[in-house]
Amino acid sequence: MKNFKYTTKSGLKISGKYLILPQKSENSLENIRDFIFIHAFPFDSDMYVHNFEDNNFINTLNEISLEKGIIRIILLDLPGFGKSESFSSKPLNLLPYVEIVKDIVTYFQIQRLILGGCSMGGYIALEYIRNYPELIEGLVLIDTKPDADDEDQKQNRLNTITMLEKSSQNFYSNEKSVNITLKMLYKRDAQIKSFLDTLHSRVISENMQRKNVKIANQILEIMKNQKVLGVIHALSGMAGRNDTSKVLESLKVNVLILVGENDTITPPQIAKTMENAISNATLTIIPSAGHLSNMENTYEFNQSLLNWFQLKF
Repeated sequence: MKNFKYTTKSGLKISGKYLILPQKSENSLENIRDFIFIHAFPFDSDMYVHNFEDNNFINTLNEISLEKGIIRIILLDLPGFGKSESFSSKPLNLLPYVEIVKDIVTYFQIQRLILGGCSMGGYIALEYIRNYPELIEGLVLIDTKPDADDEDQKQNRLNTITMLEKSSQNFYSNEKSVNITLKMLYKRDAQIKSFLDTLHSRVISENMQRKNVKIANQILEIMKNQKVLGVIHALSGMAGRNDTSKVLESLKVNVLILVGENDTITPPQIAKTMENAISNATLTIIPSAGHLSNMENTYEFNQSLLNWFQLKF
């Protein structure tokens, strides 16, 4: 995949990766169908990279692109994650993230968009389609839900923000806040270590913890590499997000819902409820996978994506 960087209308520098199939000069691109995938919390675009480095998947997708037309895959780093700059202040909801996605659409001159998102990325995708329904051709909802936080969940997020801010000040008072990462706090603060270890154990299934330590460790490392300021902003945005349940009922586009069989954060029952609310929904439960189904069972995830795309488009 190639890296990209662009500057939003507000001056924020955003990074990401993209892939074009079939391989050809970008100067001759016409009638492109674009996929944008939005990552989960607290991750970055690296959580999707290995999906698009699978040779069998790419070869098949290349064949499909020869038949159906040019396909472009775009993986972005949300503000404060990966190599993207952080917002200047805490978002009160997810709308600032939606505007970043809208900027991406403008930057790449996208006209036919299939938008995908995992967990927090799914929250943003649903909020995006609430605001810009005319720009969406398809939707991929991965281990996510439409519900807003209840009061207890909001308070938990606010408590975590307070903990992160206090830890940053205690250990790195002379460091610029934009440079502090979770890894830096993880090494020095038992509370932060406990928070990350607990979250890590929730997002991956017990099967993954036992049988694929390499991927489990990779997931933890991606989490630890994130900037504390980006994490704080995302917690604030999620705490204030809208309930998008009614958006599901109004969807006219084809929707693919993917959920890990062993996802305990947004379990399959939530995915089934979403399926029932959407007129053109396809639900696939990814076996032997938890909350990051694309990383835990890459083969089944990729096959589900390919089958849906071939059938619906």
